[in-house]
Amino acid sequence: MRRCARGLLVLGVLGCAKSAPPAQPRPEPSARPDTLTPPPSPLIEPSPTPPPPPPAAVRLAFVGDINLGTSTLPDGVPPDSGRGLLKKARPSLTGDLVVGNFEGVLADTGTSTKCLTKVTPRRSRGGHPSRQPAETLVTRPNCYAFRTPTWLAPRLVEAGFTHLNLANNHANDLGPGGRASTEGILDSLGVGLYGPLGRTVIDTVKRGDSLTTVGLIGYS
Repeated sequence: MRRCARGLLVLGVLGCAKSAPPAQPRPEPSARPDTLTPPPSPLIEPSPTPPPPPPAAVRLAFVGDINLGTSTLPDGVPPDSGRGLLKKARPSLTGDLVVGNFEGVLADTGTSTKCLTKVTPRRSRGGHPSRQPAETLVTRPNCYAFRTPTWLAPRLVEAGFTHLNLANNHANDLGPGGRASTEGILDSLGVGLYGPLGRTVIDTVKRGDSLTTVGLIGYS
């Protein structure tokens, strides 16, 4: 009997012994702040591009040949400084661009050689060559060269013209000097010129937010 009791006692002691507690997980060191991945930026939707404004409506007025007068013909200069020349046409000369073809040259001096031609007389039979008449200059019929006095130029602005073409068969009536005089006078009056080599007109018409670009090219 004693042997059994002892055996039971040993078993009881072994059964009552406490087990070791489980190992606790060690905390991992936190990442350094400079190695952290930044959060993704929120996507920003691009604002839609507004549609371009519609082009502005443009009103154009075009006329043909304009000649204010010429001092190369008898009674070629109008009375009253030409103030009544374009009076009746003025109601129609309205618009954003009022365009005409200026026929002639604005100058107060200068002689035109445009209508002069050389004529060689026929030699008479048996005549001595040294006694033959020399060639002469004669005026060709139905040929006209216009020299408009510069003081008539303001009538163009008063009538409403904003742009003038200078590419025509009378632009060279007084040669390069006449062309330079015409351009200088019209430039001083604020008239847009086109037609001479290298000169074109790029103009804009604006109404509110609307804009239209207009180009003028003259050639002859």
